[in-house]
Amino acid sequence: MILQEEHVKLRTRYQGRCERCGKDLPYWRAEFHHTNPFYNGGPTTAENLEIICRDCHLAAHGPGWKRGIGSHKLDEFLKAECLLHGTDHKITDY
Repeated sequence: MILQEEHVKLRTRYQGRCERCGKDLPYWRAEFHHTNPFYNGGPTTAENLEIICRDCHLAAHGPGWKRGIGSHKLDEFLKAECLLHGTDHKITDY
């Protein structure tokens, strides 16, 4: 979850385009990608988040990742192998 003060910083930085591919991106469709991954302890701060489109977000995670509902009941990217380890992650394609 992104705190309100971090959203303010992100909105200030936002230029109407994906920060990776440069295509037009309405803010309400933007996705936020942790540069230093959350699963490796990366913070959810404006400095560690990229404002990117869905295509770039999926590409950033590469093969083996899917969008799904994680253990915190939030929409997130999960490794497909989570299912093999008996976690409560429900992995679905988007």
